[in-house]
Amino acid sequence: MKNKCFLGGLLLIIIHSCRLDNPPKTGLNKEGVVIEINVPINYDNTIQVDSLFESIDIIPLETTEKSLISNAKKIIIYNDKKIYIQDFINSLYVFDINGKFIQKIGKQGRGPKEYIQLAGFDVDNHGNIYILDYHKILKFDPDGNFEFSKNLNFSTKKFQCWPEQLLVANDGYFIWSGSLGIKENKDNRHFAMYYITNDYKMDKGFFPIKHKLMSSLCRFRRYDNLYNIDPTFGNDTIFSIIEDEVVPRYYINFGKRALKKKIPDEYNSFSEFKSEIAANHSFSPINFTETDDWIYFSFSHNFKYYNAFYSKVKKKTYVSAISPESFPKWIDSSWGNSLIILVDPVNIIGNSNSNWFDSFRIKNNALEEKFKSVSLTDNPVVFVCKMKKFKS
Repeated sequence: MKNKCFLGGLLLIIIHSCRLDNPPKTGLNKEGVVIEINVPINYDNTIQVDSLFESIDIIPLETTEKSLISNAKKIIIYNDKKIYIQDFINSLYVFDINGKFIQKIGKQGRGPKEYIQLAGFDVDNHGNIYILDYHKILKFDPDGNFEFSKNLNFSTKKFQCWPEQLLVANDGYFIWSGSLGIKENKDNRHFAMYYITNDYKMDKGFFPIKHKLMSSLCRFRRYDNLYNIDPTFGNDTIFSIIEDEVVPRYYINFGKRALKKKIPDEYNSFSEFKSEIAANHSFSPINFTETDDWIYFSFSHNFKYYNAFYSKVKKKTYVSAISPESFPKWIDSSWGNSLIILVDPVNIIGNSNSNWFDSFRIKNNALEEKFKSVSLTDNPVVFVCKMKKFKS
């Protein structure tokens, strides 16, 4: 039950000093300029979690025959009331905020109320649930009752989409397509992301595909009233969807290690190019997750992966290598000013590498009691890591 949860290459080149005439209210600085996150040159640090986390709480997810989660893919905590988890075997589970299993949404099949492949899901502001199939979108009400499904034509004269992930916007949908199966883009029909109108027409394409993009299990991550988008390979600008507009908000500055070489347009040479630049450059920020005071992302350098925590208050980035002993391995979502991590019980029960958790358990009797209720064969445990509030 292990889980892992990248948009760039825009239609036009946008750098970190890009200025917007009418900046969104959230994210950019007062002058409407994209905010720069500077990454320090020293990556060989070990971050002590108690220096960043104010507290840790856990939500054990009820384990029954109907709620066995196999390799979780995406988690959404909705309205402080429900936890939605998508796994890799085409199931969408709902738990209450204490971890009690409520129900599964929809089922796999070929009927009008069923999906062949659960490519992605999202929950709108009213609690309605949407499931993305390869040829349609299904809607369920907040109680999980089926409402309707709409067939989609993902292959037109203008666009060619391979739907992978879903975001429900105010007046339509954004669908991540990616580069899976694409060998060329001579007719310029392939984009990484598409906007679908409320009448289910493909209206816009974003980020034209010129090379392979690499994968990311959770491209869209919500913060407040916007969604951040994991960038594509070779782009260090983080774009957000704000009121159905795609705008740049952050630029991750890797300094002298930033990838400045042009990525070849040939799809076949992508792997060779990636190996060539991997040792000397930092690239591919993924898992971009935002809270009120913090930003988290991971990235690659010299064939290793690193976690980065950026304090909005101190305007400082803390970097640590990801190793078997490190916690967290990655972040799955956010909730208020907390980072959310799904952890397999085998990684914390009787594991000599879980000493990071002991200090929090010792200080918190309620946490210790919850931990005692978890067994090795249980569902993943939701870790709620409340971030420290630094003074400016």
